[in-house]
Amino acid sequence: MKRALLYIFASLMASVAILFVFDKMLQVGFDKSTEDVSGKMNLLLKDTSRYDILCLGSSRALAHLESKWISQRTGMRVYNGGINGARVVSMNMLFEGYMQSHPAPSILVLHIDEFTLETEKMLELPHYLPYLPDDQIEQEIFAIEPDMAYLHYLPFFRVFYYDDLKKWIAVKSLFELGNRGLDPEQGFSNLTDAGWSDYWESQYGVRLKTISQPFDSIGNFESGLRMLDSILQLAESRGVKVVFTSSPLLGGSNIPKYEACVKAIELSCRQNGTDAMFLWMHRTELDRREYYYDLVHMVRKGARLYSNALSDSLCSTFPLNCKTAGK
Repeated sequence: MKRALLYIFASLMASVAILFVFDKMLQVGFDKSTEDVSGKMNLLLKDTSRYDILCLGSSRALAHLESKWISQRTGMRVYNGGINGARVVSMNMLFEGYMQSHPAPSILVLHIDEFTLETEKMLELPHYLPYLPDDQIEQEIFAIEPDMAYLHYLPFFRVFYYDDLKKWIAVKSLFELGNRGLDPEQGFSNLTDAGWSDYWESQYGVRLKTISQPFDSIGNFESGLRMLDSILQLAESRGVKVVFTSSPLLGGSNIPKYEACVKAIELSCRQNGTDAMFLWMHRTELDRREYYYDLVHMVRKGARLYSNALSDSLCSTFPLNCKTAGK
């Protein structure tokens, strides 16, 4: 019996040691990565370069804001900090981390969608796990996801939260096995030329009925607006101009939750005396299926037109910062 217990204990310790070593290897790999979300997080939270315009938002910001094109149109250095599933929780965390390591940008573009103000959980949580040793980020994450707090004491269990792709990216970076050096100016945008498919055509009517349902916004946005106000206060304290924008939505503007989100942000900014610009672009000529590859993400052609429209609006709003507006 005693020998069996010793064997079990030894096996358990060996398993923990293996997990610990594997986790450390993954962390080193993530720290060296220049691709995927880990590469973006490295630039947002560890790099010291200055960008004139920082864009934050979800996958819609990632897909629709073509950094290089905006830079060419405005003459300003632009970084697309959009991350899949990002909401105001992620945006607040990323902006705080960015401001700790980078010089302040001149303009912060916050790309809004109907889910921006939701705060009940952090989507795509594995994207942030490599950065948990950072105390500030750890506190931000565990405040939203308290069930994950045990990782503070058992960090090697992070291994189980990385999918195979992320593990491969870390291992590939660790051993320099073709780690792609993506252009940081582009912000790793996931632009695609794929067109509208038969599948999305079949889903369009169903989806439109769902998102067009009445929405009761009373009390639903309070915590999100408080977190958004933290972003705005930090921006104001560092002299950063804030611009709110959003992409076109298929089906026009009749999406109650989106409209409620926009109105809540506008009202909150007015009540708090926030000096922010509103360049909403959801009612533009880009409401065409040919510009999308699914219901909410644009293909390259649509993204470029949207980036042009945003660039020209920025140039009209901040004329001293622009060199090649409209060209």
